[in-house]
Amino acid sequence: MRPPDTEAADPLGSRATPGMDVPLRGVQTVMQVDPPVRYRRERLAELSLAAVGCALSIAPLVFAAAAGQRLPSPVPPPPIWPLPGFVFAEAAASGLLGLTAATRRDRGGVQGSLLSWATSGILLSLAVPTFASIGLLLGPAGLALAGAAWIGTRARGSAVGRGVTTSLVVGAANFVLLETIVLTTRWAGRP
Repeated sequence: MRPPDTEAADPLGSRATPGMDVPLRGVQTVMQVDPPVRYRRERLAELSLAAVGCALSIAPLVFAAAAGQRLPSPVPPPPIWPLPGFVFAEAAASGLLGLTAATRRDRGGVQGSLLSWATSGILLSLAVPTFASIGLLLGPAGLALAGAAWIGTRARGSAVGRGVTTSLVVGAANFVLLETIVLTTRWAGRP
């Protein structure tokens, strides 16, 4: 015996919802194709912004290393540690961490998204006291990582407010840490 023909009994299929058009066999509608394409575009934009932010955050370190490769001089170069070496190291580490958080978004969950927001806050807080020099690179780097974090947060369907709050809190804490280092080095007698 053959089983009863289910298509004859239910021509719309069991997955049809009221008010929707009858799906045609073998034809994909825009609704069926759009989410993967949209996901790929969001992912590409997120990774591109994170890569730009990472490159801009590493650029000051590269420029400082290139400037140190100058002709011999009778005057010794000023010490690089703790400042500006700390700023260079923190900026490069934040950019790499932001890129890593963006590439591991699918496995990172909410923590990966908050890490992206935190790295953007660090870079933006570093851009404030260094606005006349490397801040010109760190500001756009922080904004690019904030854009990547925003895209990643929205793609997950999470609220952006928590990420912005994380960025502000981490940025403020980093600014206080940086100013503490500056005051401590000046108090210790280093220029």
